[in-house]
Amino acid sequence: MGMGWKVHVWYRDDVAFDRLALKQQLQAELERLESIFSLYQSQSEISRWNHHRATDWQVVSPDFARLVQEALRQARQSDGAFDPTVAGVMEARKFRSIWPTSRSKNPQPRQQNSEVIPIIDWQAVEVTTEPPQVRKNHPKIQLDLNALVEGLALEKMRGCCQRAGVLACLLSLGGEYLIDCERLFSQTQNQAGVKIFVESPVDATKSLAVVRSLKGCVSTSGTYRQTWPDIKSPDQVSHLIEPQTGQPLKASASLVSVYHENPILADGWATSLMVAGREKGLRLADEYQLAALFYSAEEDEPLIISKAGKGIFEPWETALVSANPFQACPSDDGRTSRENSSPVVSGWSWSWKIILCIAGVIALIRFARFAAGRVDG
Repeated sequence: MGMGWKVHVWYRDDVAFDRLALKQQLQAELERLESIFSLYQSQSEISRWNHHRATDWQVVSPDFARLVQEALRQARQSDGAFDPTVAGVMEARKFRSIWPTSRSKNPQPRQQNSEVIPIIDWQAVEVTTEPPQVRKNHPKIQLDLNALVEGLALEKMRGCCQRAGVLACLLSLGGEYLIDCERLFSQTQNQAGVKIFVESPVDATKSLAVVRSLKGCVSTSGTYRQTWPDIKSPDQVSHLIEPQTGQPLKASASLVSVYHENPILADGWATSLMVAGREKGLRLADEYQLAALFYSAEEDEPLIISKAGKGIFEPWETALVSANPFQACPSDDGRTSRENSSPVVSGWSWSWKIILCIAGVIALIRFARFAAGRVDG
């Protein structure tokens, strides 16, 4: 699906744990989901459904039906800001490449194919889960579920880790992080939580805010990484499509981060609020009590946190460093995620640092006494 993944796991020393077996299980699960939802593969389940022109019911896998159901619910709750039927626009504009052309030496504008007239209408899709079936009411309707697939994948990956008997895990995939560390913190009697940093779209070496959590998901959507030249203007455009106009959002130093216990909802709402814009996005966040952070370098007040997010997102300049067994910092290559921050997790706790400092002081005292004895002699 054009993204990398990373998994950190913690397990008890007295429990037999097969790292290689877990890695193989995770890879197999991701490949299974890719065979269903990848728009880069012509034979994936969603690609076959998209290019099927009949309007009759099509039997699909349970995961496919479930995610379509979630997508339609997201579209309804966001008043159409989220629309899973933008795939036709993505295909017509030739956005369906793994890497944006802006990363190449000679980026080319993404001109829309004039022979293709995309249809955007989430209400033209119907789904049933028993039995799992999906149908389109217009033959040109195409689905793009990428804004929810990461959340589903993280949910499945967490299941693999739990079945393997791990004590805790921290998962990253694309623009999302899933934290499942309640059991680990109960062992250490430390309730500070894992720290996830939200990357600044202005400077990738800096952070806007930090989230501390024992369990939950942080998802970020932005218009500052995946960008292309616009055929109609000197501006850059992003990969996010505004459903009402069918046009991509202008590329800018803007993002929305959402924290939610459900990874699918975190994923979907991050995209929904980003596309909705700050004013409507804040209204939706308040209506559904979403913990959300909005940032736009073009606004007079660049950083705004929703009411429900006040105790979740701490602005970086005011965030206090608290003792916990994890320390997150940018990775060597800047960021592994295309839309989010990339913490590298370390197992050093403050208690160990204090112990090492005390040991160092004791060693220095003993050395000084030894040296003094040599001088006296």
